Amino acid sequence: MRPPALIVSVLTALSVLVAVPAAASADPVGSVNPFVGTQNNPNASYPPFGKGYGNTFPGATTPFGMVQFSPDTYNTASGADNWGGYEYPANQIRGFSLTHLDGTGCEGSFGFHDLPFMPYTGSLNSNGALPSSPATNAAAYRSGFSHSTESASPGRYGVTLANGAKVELTATARTGMARFTFPAGQPSTVLINAGGSANGDSASSVSISGNTVTGSARTTGTCGGGSYTVYFSARFDQAVSNYGTWNGGTVSARGTSASGTNTGTYLTFPAGSTVTVRVGLSYVRTANATANVAAENPSASFDTVAANASSVWAAKLGAVRTTGGSATQQSVFYTALYHALLHPNLFDDSNGEYLGMDGKSHTVAAGHHQYANFSGWDVYRSEVQLITLLFPSVGSDMAQSLVNDASQAGSWYNWPYANVPVNIMNGDSLESVVSSIYSFGGTSFDAAGALSSMVGTQSLPATKTIRGGLYEYAGTGYIPRGTGNVWGPAATTLEYAIDDFGIAQLAGRLGDTANYTAFMQRAQNWQNLFSPATKSITPRYQNGLFATDYNLNSDNNDQFVEGTGTQYSWMVPQNIAALVAKMGGNAAVSSRLDTFFGQLNAGVVNGAYAWLTNEPTIGTPYLYDFVGAPSKTQALVRRVLSGLFTNAPNGLQGNDDLGELSASYVWGALGMYPSITGRAELALASPIFTQTVITRDNGRTLTVNAPSTSDSNQYVSALAVNGVGQSRTWLPESFVAGGGTVDFTMTGSPTSWGTGSGDAPPSFSDGQNGFNNIGASNDGSATTANLDSSGHSYSTQALAAAGINPGGTVSANGMSFTWPSAAAGKPDNWLVNGQVIDLGGRSASRISFLGSASNGPATGAATVTYTDGSTSSVSITMTDWAVGTPQSGDTVAATLGHWNAADGSSLQTYLFATTPAGLTAGKQVRSVTLPASTDQGAMHIFAVSAM
Repeated sequence: MRPPALIVSVLTALSVLVAVPAAASADPVGSVNPFVGTQNNPNASYPPFGKGYGNTFPGATTPFGMVQFSPDTYNTASGADNWGGYEYPANQIRGFSLTHLDGTGCEGSFGFHDLPFMPYTGSLNSNGALPSSPATNAAAYRSGFSHSTESASPGRYGVTLANGAKVELTATARTGMARFTFPAGQPSTVLINAGGSANGDSASSVSISGNTVTGSARTTGTCGGGSYTVYFSARFDQAVSNYGTWNGGTVSARGTSASGTNTGTYLTFPAGSTVTVRVGLSYVRTANATANVAAENPSASFDTVAANASSVWAAKLGAVRTTGGSATQQSVFYTALYHALLHPNLFDDSNGEYLGMDGKSHTVAAGHHQYANFSGWDVYRSEVQLITLLFPSVGSDMAQSLVNDASQAGSWYNWPYANVPVNIMNGDSLESVVSSIYSFGGTSFDAAGALSSMVGTQSLPATKTIRGGLYEYAGTGYIPRGTGNVWGPAATTLEYAIDDFGIAQLAGRLGDTANYTAFMQRAQNWQNLFSPATKSITPRYQNGLFATDYNLNSDNNDQFVEGTGTQYSWMVPQNIAALVAKMGGNAAVSSRLDTFFGQLNAGVVNGAYAWLTNEPTIGTPYLYDFVGAPSKTQALVRRVLSGLFTNAPNGLQGNDDLGELSASYVWGALGMYPSITGRAELALASPIFTQTVITRDNGRTLTVNAPSTSDSNQYVSALAVNGVGQSRTWLPESFVAGGGTVDFTMTGSPTSWGTGSGDAPPSFSDGQNGFNNIGASNDGSATTANLDSSGHSYSTQALAAAGINPGGTVSANGMSFTWPSAAAGKPDNWLVNGQVIDLGGRSASRISFLGSASNGPATGAATVTYTDGSTSSVSITMTDWAVGTPQSGDTVAATLGHWNAADGSSLQTYLFATTPAGLTAGKQVRSVTLPASTDQGAMHIFAVSAM
């Protein structure tokens, strides 16, 4: 009788807890538990995005290795394979495949799991053929297994199957190695299922020559993307006594080759054999796979190769040496670090050759590598920062790999795997990845080429980009609700703003002030979706109005992606200070965060709360640092580390997403986090270890001391950086670059440390009050501007015919306006969202505004601020630009002969000036704050005159 499911879950979890003895200094390799994340956590289900799996795999691999030799399970109870290839509660293994991804989340389309090997102890037919084809009778070749005979550690995996065969796996960077020990006197056959990839294969092949098998598989990758081909070369250590192939349902005894969609081979050895096989992979050709074996794994014994793999892991994991903490904390920490170093993956062969995104062969420069499998939407948040913190040289090669990908593919894709350029999630992401790598010291790549490619790809006209909605986003300033070909317009607007911040930061570091300025302005486009009514990021229509019928605590998967509006409203890492100000200030935001963190992992079912195992809110616990409440960050991060991560198969309550979720744990345990994507400042929490020493591969060392830290002492009472006390709740980029020591003084109660007005981490406001809409274009270039979000704009030539030129003067109602000096197709007006326009403290008795409205008239309130701090309110009404009869209070300032339209239409348009409003006599005007929102259409202001 099968025990109740809960008992099974508890027993199986206990059976693989890694027994790490309590010690002052951790054993990085011995602390790793590869089974963490292989089981669903029943407390972490959040439809419609599936279950709380980490979707990890326990098999043998090396850091960033091309090969992940790991078991693939089958659960007869559910009748399905697990999402990540291996499900801890499953009762059968269907094969041991050579490629895996850690923690992808597309149910039924996880991809990879290519080229599974499987030992078979059953009898063959009298003619030497398999009894049936594994392609049509897979169940006959699966085997039961028990966790009591299973083990895993970095670089090694082993299990004894119910069919009696013992399987041991290990790996080098580009090869896998298996040792199959068959039971004495039993048939000894190894199956190689070339057509057995997780998503099925459109083509596969095998060829047998002596004790060597070569072949290939062509399949689709994760989440339904495009196809790639992987080649293999497998050499067994002894002669084959029998062999054959299958193709679909046909088994061919003594067949030496097969080609088709469902092909494979079987090789039989003397009864009771112990058989070792070395398998090389390549994404270029079979000969390269063979060469990879010759280069990396020609003759060493299985145990030697496994020991070498462990040593490689020891070197990489040992870049972070921790002291103190409990055995469980050490195990969870090093398991998280292990998962964070699985991807991206080496993609060039031992001869430096790789197949590019253009389908052509390329060769990397000597001493460098090409990497593949970038889960951009996920890893831009904290994983690439962690990788580059530890290994700047690896980060540099990863950045160059992305530059190569973009050059070969012709654009920047956000989730490239193998040599397939695809977008799986929304946003761009990889521009932010490259910027973060550079900021963390991974600078040895063609950064200038990267910037040029980014700018050329993401500028209007949108002829090179694959950004859905770029025309609306760059031209109008946001992606309206209802825009076609865009998954989650509101979420995507925020993602693009983060991506543009990354482009701007890279431009700034390279001295390109023009592109820094242009992309920093676009980085502030999040403001265009901030509704003063909801004090949240809110979907906005094409006509400029915010949606009033949208539940921000629920997700229909139309405006936000894997999250709700409430969850996404915090996702402005580039300018938290401005977001906080718009939300009502520090006290209001601190209280709002308290409510938000009432649940830590609510998913979208309870979407008013946080979902901390999914990316959009993964960094939100550090927001308290920005609002003068760092003790709340310290306590909350400790709750997250202990509550959402455990040392058990169900220890990850969400997809690991190629290591991003695990990376967030590593950062939290260190007591710091890269909150500002695209930069290297670190927001602080409190470390869980008494000492951590980080040794970077560039020779720099970072030491974090917290001698009195414990579960009860989790609050910071003082901090010193390189011996100098500070109250700031963040570390500067210079600390990451130069290294040094941080000393935390810990206590058991919240303190006032870090609560001063100047203690918050920095925010980046450049461009915050700049032009954010492109309202004018040259005739024949309509797609370089988008005044009304419908593809229409003022004609630069029509403006010139009316006497309006860049930097020139426009007169109306006795007021003089300076027309923007922007070139055609560049931002030239304010789509109002509360921008503050500096007027320099001038003396003025009246004020007027030059502009228009789109999609209807628009009325809003501006605020004039005087140098003495007093204010006055000014109502602004703008008439629709295509209506010649002005609204009350407006005057036609210019009549323009035609507009520009992508569809070639022509319409007379207008500019309007407001009737001058009186100002307080005797005072000087410091600034004017434009309306935060309007009542009907969208308001555009081209110039302000105060005289």
